[in-house]
Amino acid sequence: MKVSRFFKNLGIGFKSILVVVLALLTLQVVVGVVGRAAVRRLIFQVGQNRAKEEAAVIQSRFAESRQDILKSADYLLSRIALQDALAEGQSPADIRSMMVVGMLGADLDSVAIVDSSGVYVTGVQKRGGDIIVSPQQDELLATAMSGTGTKATGIIFEVDGPALWLAAAVPLRSPGRGVIGALLAARQVNDELLQEVNFSREDVHLAVVADGQVLAQAFPTPELLGELFPVLLDEAASEQVMSGQTVIADDLLSASDGTPYGLAYAPLVEHDKVIATIGVAVDLGQLSVFQGQLLTTIAIVFVTLGLVILVIVALFVRQGISLPIGRLVSVVEGVASGDYGRRAKVTTADEIGRLSDDFNNMAAQLQETLGNLEQRRVDLQRRALQMQASAEVGRAATSILDVDRLIQHVVELIRERFELYYVGLFLVDEAGRWAVLRAGTGEAGRAMLARGHRIAVGEGVIGWSVSHAEARVVEEVDADAVRLATPELPDTRSEAALALRSRDRVLGALTVQSDRPRAFDEESIAVLQTLADQVAVAIDNAGLFAESQAALEAERRAYGELSRQAWADLLHARSITGYHYGVEQGRVTRLLGDGQRVESAEGLPEVELPVEVHGVVIGTIVAHKPANAGEWQDDEVTMLHELADQLGIAMESARLYQDTQLRAAREHLVGDIADRLQRAPDMEMLLQIAAQELNRALKGSRAYVRLGIGAWGDESDDGGEPEDAGDGSGLVAE
Repeated sequence: MKVSRFFKNLGIGFKSILVVVLALLTLQVVVGVVGRAAVRRLIFQVGQNRAKEEAAVIQSRFAESRQDILKSADYLLSRIALQDALAEGQSPADIRSMMVVGMLGADLDSVAIVDSSGVYVTGVQKRGGDIIVSPQQDELLATAMSGTGTKATGIIFEVDGPALWLAAAVPLRSPGRGVIGALLAARQVNDELLQEVNFSREDVHLAVVADGQVLAQAFPTPELLGELFPVLLDEAASEQVMSGQTVIADDLLSASDGTPYGLAYAPLVEHDKVIATIGVAVDLGQLSVFQGQLLTTIAIVFVTLGLVILVIVALFVRQGISLPIGRLVSVVEGVASGDYGRRAKVTTADEIGRLSDDFNNMAAQLQETLGNLEQRRVDLQRRALQMQASAEVGRAATSILDVDRLIQHVVELIRERFELYYVGLFLVDEAGRWAVLRAGTGEAGRAMLARGHRIAVGEGVIGWSVSHAEARVVEEVDADAVRLATPELPDTRSEAALALRSRDRVLGALTVQSDRPRAFDEESIAVLQTLADQVAVAIDNAGLFAESQAALEAERRAYGELSRQAWADLLHARSITGYHYGVEQGRVTRLLGDGQRVESAEGLPEVELPVEVHGVVIGTIVAHKPANAGEWQDDEVTMLHELADQLGIAMESARLYQDTQLRAAREHLVGDIADRLQRAPDMEMLLQIAAQELNRALKGSRAYVRLGIGAWGDESDDGGEPEDAGDGSGLVAE
């Protein structure tokens, strides 16, 4: 898990180099194994070839040794006259003495003389004894004594020894008699001879094997001979050798000290007959050292080559992968951190180049999208501020009732929220001829207000907007022929005038000006027109509110007068002017006269509060505290004031209720009278009903209903009927 996490956290360059290193190590191991096997095969082939060559050399050396024996025999005959001694018939002892002297300079192990009949005459052998007669010996002697006599060489195998001899037969001639005998000279194939044949070389070891026995050997140690002896006696190889073939071992043989040996088996042939087997063991130790050196050299070369390849791959990875990817990662991190203008450098057409190009396209699209989103965010923020301004204007319209304060607050708010150069508000005068500036922002606004700036309706952008009851936008002030320039506003580049409309009337116009050309789009104009409509409605409502306030104030004054008169009539009609509650009495008592005081309350802490109804004092509350309770506290007086206010409200409500009840009773009475009058069958009955109902309603002793034309006089002094100024008729109800 940790290795996997570590590998995942590595950079792609390190990963690539690590993969290359692992590949090189794997390849080195494979090459090492394959190279070791190849070198071993090479060593084996070299060993086989060397063993085969050495076997051929040894075979030729044995042939040369036989020729050397023949030369030694000639040398012996040149020193002593054995022919003459044999021809003269000297004794064998004399001839043998001569042979002993002659062998002192000859490299021979055995010398013998036979007569022409092949009968052994005498001989000398270094190891003692006589030469054992063998078929090979007879063949050599026969060849030497045949005809004119021919020198011959051969191999003699001594079965009883067993021993192996290299021999040569030389004919002995006598003048006039021809061949009178033969000289047989021989050398035994022993360790000494093998050393001579082998030239005493230390890397080539020989052994001569016959009948399963080692007849001679040239090995440095008996132990090595013991290790290789079973192999030299290999039956399968011996059978092939006995058929006349030179056999090379299928594999190298390693001694106990680890030295490899190449083995070869060569036949020792005499007259097409294999007499013995020559075992050749070639010491390949130097080749083994060469093998190690070769493997070391191969390893060094391969490691060096691997390092070179690794450096090349590292440079390639760095230049072709790591650096481009690093630059791409740096660009990606820059874009991720907000630098959307960064782009990857595309220098190749490979996968990294295509990836960089695709990333650049994606970054461009992202930058465009973010730019659009940023612009959209700015637009939304501006719209939000505009909507906030609209909401604030709405709140101001509902909270500020003073028209002058309202419009000044509105123009300042619009200029701030919409980031404008100037905002002004014009209202049409009562005559409808002029649009008069009523509010403006900044020093320019104050200056124009001070000089009473106004524009005729129908002239300029503002007058046009008022007369047409719609908005007019000037995108470039220099290109608009209608607009009237204002010296207080020299930096205006674009302007819009929006009509103030309310209840199908144009109250004026709102002018918004910017120091940027084309500052007003359709959405801004729509929002500003909404604000203008809100302001117009607020101004109109403020006017209506002022009118309603004036009417309400007049109504309040009239109602106050009526209430004052009603309370005066009520108090005048009632004899009770108040009530008193005393703690000692524990009950409520009437106060009958104006200004009547309670004697028991004299000297006590007192507070007197008015009872008012619509600003009219209709009574007082007089309260006393016990002598031991101290003076009146502010909270107690406040509570009594609240009580007095509530008492005034309750008394006014009671009076109104009483008046309502009386009015309802009168209306009911009038309704009943009218109903009865409508049911009268004739005029006479109508007049009677009228007189009776009036008498009952007014609770009078007499009621008159009189018909006639003329003026009514005063009632007679004697209580009689009133005088009629003219003729007429009527009824009296008593």
